[in-house]
Amino acid sequence: MNPIKQNDSDSKCDVLLLFVNDNERKAVFDAAKEFDSAPKPYKKGIYAYHDFGVINSARVMGLQTRMGAVGRGASGPATLTAIQTLDPDYVIAVGIAFGMNRDKQKIGDILVSNQVIGYNIGKMDKQGQWITRSDKASASEGLYNNIQSASAYWQGAKIHFDLIVSGEALIDNDDFKQQILNAFPEAVGGEMEAMGIYASCESLKKDWIIIKAVCDYADGQKDDNKEEYQKQAAQNAATFVFHSFKYGFFGKADEHKEVSIGDENHQAPKPDVHHSAKTAQYDIYISCVVEDQKIALKLYNDLKNLDLKPWLYSKDAKPGGNKKAQMHEAIQNSRYFMPLISAHSVSQRGLVQRELNIASDILDEFAMSDIFIIPIRLDNTRLTDYRFQNIELANFTHYAEGFKQLRRVLISDS
Repeated sequence: MNPIKQNDSDSKCDVLLLFVNDNERKAVFDAAKEFDSAPKPYKKGIYAYHDFGVINSARVMGLQTRMGAVGRGASGPATLTAIQTLDPDYVIAVGIAFGMNRDKQKIGDILVSNQVIGYNIGKMDKQGQWITRSDKASASEGLYNNIQSASAYWQGAKIHFDLIVSGEALIDNDDFKQQILNAFPEAVGGEMEAMGIYASCESLKKDWIIIKAVCDYADGQKDDNKEEYQKQAAQNAATFVFHSFKYGFFGKADEHKEVSIGDENHQAPKPDVHHSAKTAQYDIYISCVVEDQKIALKLYNDLKNLDLKPWLYSKDAKPGGNKKAQMHEAIQNSRYFMPLISAHSVSQRGLVQRELNIASDILDEFAMSDIFIIPIRLDNTRLTDYRFQNIELANFTHYAEGFKQLRRVLISDS
């Protein structure tokens, strides 16, 4: 794929996303898929950006910076250059952070800055007490309100709106962290890029905010489950940011719109279907990857033996038909959606993830007490997708017992 090179009139964007490590970048790319947005490389000036196109009337671009706030390619100079190049209205840092308190902030919890402060700007007095000389910088009011408004429609990880500390040191020492917490008791977490982003945005009069999720506690245990927790945190933060694009107002076309969530003119897609036992064309949509096809076929046949009408792509798709269109129609017209969860399925991207995205949108149409998605767990793999963390899985690690459990659910809900 060749980088896109466009003229100056095409370089303007509404939202600039900033991220640092590869887990953060991958999480942003994955979150964009909900909007069928495939990022394209965009080269202008010294940096290569990621162009996500127009999402809900806002043009969104991304830039991966180096760690920290100062130094070549770090958040401060990189943000300054990107603003001068792309002229965004909003700058959002998305990624991972450390939490201040294990009891108050859980792994994957999302931190949104109402303020940021530099913890390493100050002096140590003779008694060994840290005296800060950094001012608290408040996130841009309009952008903060936009994000806070979108959070009202969020059903994922818990969100903490409060002070985030930032500094150049990569902290993994509980005593040092405790000194920071003593100086800033209201802080919910910390990271390394915020002060550079704040300084650059303030100097060029751009709105900014920090949205990151907890991956560790900077207490000497940073390496424990590091990769897993970083991926989970990055996914939660990125997904919430794109959720905010769906329920917030970031584009020029939004400035004069008087729109409420649920308004018929609102751009968020809502399936025009009703999933009741009486109107559904199919009883169960079975979602699986190729590696789990054998057990999917067994489940398909066992459900048919109960006089139910399941839908499975390998059995019911029409030859010559469009794959995505057939899946979309079948999911919308099914009473239940059953994804098979395994080590194979959670590690793959593509059509299975698209099926989950469609089902997630439909789930929003249901009352909290209704059952639509019934995840089928085939092994001990954890379902880390925040959208389904509150849904009980059917345990099919022992198929016979799992099917008995499923049969009771289907009968009682019919």
